[in-house]
Amino acid sequence: MSDDKQRAVRDYWLQFHRKKKFTLPEELEQASGKSLEEMGLTKRDFKIKDSSRGAQASDFKIERSDLRSQSAGLTNGNGLTNGNGLTNGNGLTNGNGLTNGNGLTNGNGLTNGNGLADGVGVSSQIEIKPRERRRIYNSLISILLALLLGGGCVYYLLDESGIGTIQIDGEAEDWEGIPKTALQSGNIDNSNIDLETVAVNVDNVYLSFLTETKEPLFQSDNGDLLRILIDSDNTTETGYFVPGMGADFMIEIFGQKSPVNDNKTIYSSVLYIFDSSRDPNDWNAFAFITHIEVASKGDVTECRVPLFDLSVGGGSPMKMVWQTSDTTGLTDLGEVIVGINTENVLIENVILSLQRPGENTGTDNLEIDGYFDDWRNIEKYQDSDWNEYQEGPEPVDNPSVDLHEYVSVNDGFDFFFYLSVYGEVLSGTVIPVDEAKQQPSSYSPTSNDAEIDVISPIIGKSNDPVSKGEDTIYIFLDTNPTVQDGFKVNNSFYANKVIEITGKHGLVVSSKLYNHSSSDDSTLWSWDYYREVESAAHGHELEMKTTGIGDAFKVYYHLVSWDESEDFSDGFWVSHGTSGARTDPSWTEHTIKSNYDAAWDVY
Repeated sequence: MSDDKQRAVRDYWLQFHRKKKFTLPEELEQASGKSLEEMGLTKRDFKIKDSSRGAQASDFKIERSDLRSQSAGLTNGNGLTNGNGLTNGNGLTNGNGLTNGNGLTNGNGLTNGNGLADGVGVSSQIEIKPRERRRIYNSLISILLALLLGGGCVYYLLDESGIGTIQIDGEAEDWEGIPKTALQSGNIDNSNIDLETVAVNVDNVYLSFLTETKEPLFQSDNGDLLRILIDSDNTTETGYFVPGMGADFMIEIFGQKSPVNDNKTIYSSVLYIFDSSRDPNDWNAFAFITHIEVASKGDVTECRVPLFDLSVGGGSPMKMVWQTSDTTGLTDLGEVIVGINTENVLIENVILSLQRPGENTGTDNLEIDGYFDDWRNIEKYQDSDWNEYQEGPEPVDNPSVDLHEYVSVNDGFDFFFYLSVYGEVLSGTVIPVDEAKQQPSSYSPTSNDAEIDVISPIIGKSNDPVSKGEDTIYIFLDTNPTVQDGFKVNNSFYANKVIEITGKHGLVVSSKLYNHSSSDDSTLWSWDYYREVESAAHGHELEMKTTGIGDAFKVYYHLVSWDESEDFSDGFWVSHGTSGARTDPSWTEHTIKSNYDAAWDVY
């Protein structure tokens, strides 16, 4: 049989064996929508052996008592012991044919082969489930995994041995000649999660990944995380949004230093799929698919995913990005999105193109374009940690919401708002969760068993609450200050309107104006959408514009980060006459009187 035909039959077998479906060539035609002739195949390519006498022991090199030779020649309805011809349901001792879970005692950083109960975990050398499949393939395909379906014909299936150009063994030698991508190193405090070099390789069966860190990954007492986000359809329209890609799948690997020695223990290595019916920034929209193969030695970590789990072929354009984190909140996101059959992309360049889609016009009038030279000569309020709505100074932990300057001015009936922070405005976080979706909840050195928190394997669905990792900026507006109606910000500020701006990666995700909708309860957070608000962000600055909100109003800024850090402004007044031209400062200070005894508002 030609190589192409061998690959076609092998891929057919891999697909249907994985689903535990063993079909006739005619069913391959039905499943693929093509005839055998169109696929360049014939029934001979399936090595059909005409045998009206049924399957004989000599055909499989096993005892005659293991098979019947009359009629369909099947035991328990299909010629297989216990329903599939395998001992204990899969033909393997102790459920997987391996001693103590994987047949290994120490030597890989794990006690009793995997250090975990029921073979759930993964050693630093071997991930159990894929290895089980490969052992099944190599030891049983040639003797047991044959199809006996009517007509006395025996269909032999092809062996998978030798498929895959990369071995998952924690060694990087077989990556020689494969392009590698160097990442920025030395930019985080924890060198164990400091990404240095990554690579990806695709063959006709697997998508394999290489990760090299400055110091060994998974070597901390509390554990490290490695995540690889995969854009399988090369579009940002589907999947979890990262600037430059939409992640349809995600690999998550959790490991730590062994509780009983200095070796590594990989507790979980899982492939997740993104539920595209949910928000593209919702981290909890990833749902379990399957466990994957992983190996880690020193500063080298390897893993791989079968292409059929991603529903792609080897020639498909794909993108992927790496991320590591530890339990202290430190994280390292690779600045390069690595492409397969497409170009690499710098995340920074994508963000800049989205923040500033046009050129700087250089006009004197204010424009919402992500360029802030037109704000330079406008007087601004300086923020401090002390403001009129707090009992005392409170430091802001997250610089992305630590307010620096703010102001609002008008140009006719258009009102412009500006603020700057000490960090990156609307930065949010790429991945808002530091913990693995699957990790050990307990470990007993005496019993050598660990319990694993396992997510139900429901493909494409998740009941977890939304977790977007976005920052939010609220601009409360009191356009009717003589009446105490609206949402009660404090005893003297009732907001009947609010501008809500959410963002992530330094990009504006949503910018909307709302009206307060509760007339009976001023403490109720109840708002009706009114209109979109034009806004733009870049670096540490944000600008926005809206119209039709009145001639004079009071303004109050409130910034909240994804990690619940927050900062506030003082309230200030805006009215017609506060020009937005950059040559005209917005305010001129006049002292009316230095002291008003017992007064709480001065107009």
